[in-house]
Amino acid sequence: MPLSVSANLLDFFNGVKIGQVLPSAGLKYILNPPDPNARITLVYFWGTWCGPCREAVPSLNALQADRGAREFAVVAVTDESETDVAEFLKRIPPVKYSVALDDGRKLFDSLKIRALPYAVLLDKERKVIWRGQIKDLDSGKLDKFLSNGR
Repeated sequence: MPLSVSANLLDFFNGVKIGQVLPSAGLKYILNPPDPNARITLVYFWGTWCGPCREAVPSLNALQADRGAREFAVVAVTDESETDVAEFLKRIPPVKYSVALDDGRKLFDSLKIRALPYAVLLDKERKVIWRGQIKDLDSGKLDKFLSNGR
């Protein structure tokens, strides 16, 4: 049976496991720092050079806009320079979620992120409760996580 590119293949390349606790990485927020009390956080690993990453901007904006910041936070994390990211953000529609830099790839490397784009959903305790592609995380799935109190 062939691997599905939407999840299995990227899960193979990336080392994130359900139940894993996200390490503290000292991210530098350059746009819209998230509410630290958000119940659920979507961490989206991306790059300015990545076509599918750029295509996800409207979906990420919609996910963030549909829920209050205290309920849900989207944090897009890249390992690129602040200059490159700032220039990119000027050329696209306004981003309504958090954008952070992973200086030195501390978070990327600790989670073994090797393939982009990739997303992980965290509960309040920073435990991974879902991982995969943003297109596979629809509002219904997200609402289940929120209603389960996670």
